[in-house]
Amino acid sequence: AHVCKDDVVVLNKRMCASMGGITPLLLCYKVSSVVMLIDPITMQRVAVSAKAFWRDPPAVACTRSQLREFVVVDMEEPNDPKDKVTAGKFLQGEATVMRDDDGAANAEEDRHLISMTHLAHQLKPGDTCAGYDLKSSNMGDDVLSRIKNRDLPEVILVRKTYPRRKNRHRSRKFRLKALPKETGEGANRRKDAGNDDMELFMNDLEEDPEMRADINLYKRKNVQDRKRQPVDDEDEDEDDGFPDVALDELIDDMESNLTLDSKHNGSSSKMAMGPPAARGVDDVKLNF
Repeated sequence: AHVCKDDVVVLNKRMCASMGGITPLLLCYKVSSVVMLIDPITMQRVAVSAKAFWRDPPAVACTRSQLREFVVVDMEEPNDPKDKVTAGKFLQGEATVMRDDDGAANAEEDRHLISMTHLAHQLKPGDTCAGYDLKSSNMGDDVLSRIKNRDLPEVILVRKTYPRRKNRHRSRKFRLKALPKETGEGANRRKDAGNDDMELFMNDLEEDPEMRADINLYKRKNVQDRKRQPVDDEDEDEDDGFPDVALDELIDDMESNLTLDSKHNGSSSKMAMGPPAARGVDDVKLNF
């Protein structure tokens, strides 16, 4: 089984026992050389190594395609700092949410869902978030057998969302570099799917400073001009806590700058890529 960030997984008994008796239903919040899982109810976190993962593969209960939008009605957390439960950057709280598609007209209390969450540091009443409605989720037999006779939360909240930022790609200040893509039969269909996946990945980078810490983000052309361009009110909300990428996190695109310089000077791009001394630049180091 393949596990991705934001998936809900279920561990078998042997893996739960080897990890200190952690509950089997967990949320994957990071994938690197290890798979990082958290239980929002107890705030226990575990790191699953590749060896442990393939010895006892977790069963995937919910994937990102099953995420639903919720509106936060209330968020309760202990007033006394001594009673606060944290796990790294996460803070536990009791969230009352309602499905976004229920609408304000159907905001009766019987439509409210209550669950513990690890996102109390991000969410406040009125915010929107993505999560899994476990009461209406269809789970496979392998998943159900592992959580048999266990009380499940009504909902598992996964991330804060920013629905007013509908045109994020237009105001995005960075870009990524990628290897050339294949061409041929079926390439256009794969390209469309790849573009959707890339947009989701770029959104993840914008929202998670920890995730983008080890990834090179390059400035888009005229990034300063993009920042000064007015944005429609419906596309931007200054109070939504959007984690904007700072300019000092971006790398100047040397290749683009050299190309522009070569056009301005009437020389070829190969000449622009010549030895540093020939361009009058000292102590230039190129990493390939």
